[in-house]
Amino acid sequence: MSNELEAAKEELIEQSGGMNDYRNIRTWSELADKASFEQDQALFRADLLRDIAANAREKAENSQPTDTPQNIPLDSDEKTS
Repeated sequence: MSNELEAAKEELIEQSGGMNDYRNIRTWSELADKASFEQDQALFRADLLRDIAANAREKAENSQPTDTPQNIPLDSDEKTS
């Protein structure tokens, strides 16, 4: 196996998550297939994380207190009635 393929395989192993059999890759074609699979998984995960973040931001915005008179701090010079 070429040093270039071995280095690319090691990079895939480092960048992929979870259990896999990537140490058994012997050809560029196998490496391409496995890298495409990892890319698809990463894109899927990114989509899920985007949705979670958007939902959390929406919930955070909706739970923030509004600037109603009772929530606006008084300056030290102002007196309460």
